[in-house]
Amino acid sequence: MKNVLSFFMPKERKFFDMLAGQSHNILQAAHMLKEFLQKYDSLNEHQRRQYVDNIHKIETKGDNITHNIINTLNKTFITPLDREDIHQLAAYMDDVVDYIDLAAKRLFIYNVASSTRHMHDLGNIIVKSTEHMHQCMVKLAKLDNVKQHYIAIQELENMADIIHDKALGELFSEKRLESKNNSKGYDDAITAIKLKDIYDFLESVTDKCELIAHVLEGIVVKHS
Repeated sequence: MKNVLSFFMPKERKFFDMLAGQSHNILQAAHMLKEFLQKYDSLNEHQRRQYVDNIHKIETKGDNITHNIINTLNKTFITPLDREDIHQLAAYMDDVVDYIDLAAKRLFIYNVASSTRHMHDLGNIIVKSTEHMHQCMVKLAKLDNVKQHYIAIQELENMADIIHDKALGELFSEKRLESKNNSKGYDDAITAIKLKDIYDFLESVTDKCELIAHVLEGIVVKHS
């Protein structure tokens, strides 16, 4: 009987390994985005394009990992976690790397004059959030000390909201929009709209990380 059951039971590590592989992939994209934001002002157009292309390669790899997880999920009779939870983790992680990719692309496509301290701050938060996410996925099989990491992700998302709100407040302040001699080049409405778009994408990365944290919290509750 034991042998019959083992035939139908999945190799539980395969889902955990794929999820951890995706989180590692995302962490690479986050670090590259942070570096891109920090070095942006000193890079020429070709170098900026290289960063964008490299981040997009990571995003494409992430798409392949997501497809593999979903296909494996559809073919697996019994899963180590609820099927819906695995699907949500895969989908939200795919969103995270998508938004990282979009933020980098917009920065390049809009030809923004320079990065801002708010972009740098959000980039730092994105790296910290994805580091905690990766630790969650690595520890997911045993649910060992996962709670501290998903709580940290939620706290980081709150910090990102504050930075995002502050950035928009400064961006659309009457003083800034009325300025005629702004050395950073933010004195026109078009530039303000460009920067808002980039801030929104960066903040959306942390929103998706928080959704992952909520799924992880639910998993811990179910299996505790």
